[in-house]
Amino acid sequence: MYYKEILRVGKSFVPFVGTLAAIALLCIAIPNSSISLGANVHPQIPIVFFFIIAGISAAILATIIGTSLAAENDDHLEVVWTLPASRLAYALRVMAVDVLGIILLFAFAVLAGLAIIYAHGFGRYLVFDQDSGGQLLRFLAYPLAWFGVSQALTASLRSKAPLYAGLAWPVAIVLLLLYEAPLTTPLHMILKVMNLINPLVYGSYASGTSVTAELLTLNALVAAGALLALWLAGSGVALAEWRRLQA
Repeated sequence: MYYKEILRVGKSFVPFVGTLAAIALLCIAIPNSSISLGANVHPQIPIVFFFIIAGISAAILATIIGTSLAAENDDHLEVVWTLPASRLAYALRVMAVDVLGIILLFAFAVLAGLAIIYAHGFGRYLVFDQDSGGQLLRFLAYPLAWFGVSQALTASLRSKAPLYAGLAWPVAIVLLLLYEAPLTTPLHMILKVMNLINPLVYGSYASGTSVTAELLTLNALVAAGALLALWLAGSGVALAEWRRLQA
């Protein structure tokens, strides 16, 4: 039951890990002599930078594998529902495998980044702020939110699921851009509400745009909470959709 989903996740997970590993090895191979720092230069490397890279990488993976329930719909749903387990239990197990893959990729990306820093002896320049823990939770929740969105959009679909999941990103970007446009008040309010369920809002608020400042008063923990809520809500919608399907 788990083996099939592990294989499906692995088909996307392995290329991501391979790409990150290759980039890390190339960076590690750069001679220290070619990295020149002045005698009195003491750069600061925020640990949050690695959380951001890991969060974005894992969010892309989450969008891809977030069509797992839709994949079950494609030509073999009748077989799935004859298994000795409830539909809800089966779907939860499938989604648990997906979430594990997302978390593992996030961890690998952070470790790969830290390996580059320590390989060049720059570990002493790492900066841990007071909200580093909150930022870790925020960017770990970020791909989970995209996973929930992808599942909610595709749980009742079949072959077109990857298309709908992929379009979620440009749609999210357009929603933010439209919110900044000089539109009428009613449209502005509609966009404000729509952007409250936009993961990009909570993943990019530190950019200093007025969009997120007007939408919600954010800090790392509030953003993390909102992202986790999107994950749970999206997953709940997906489960409800999938259970109602008729083979």
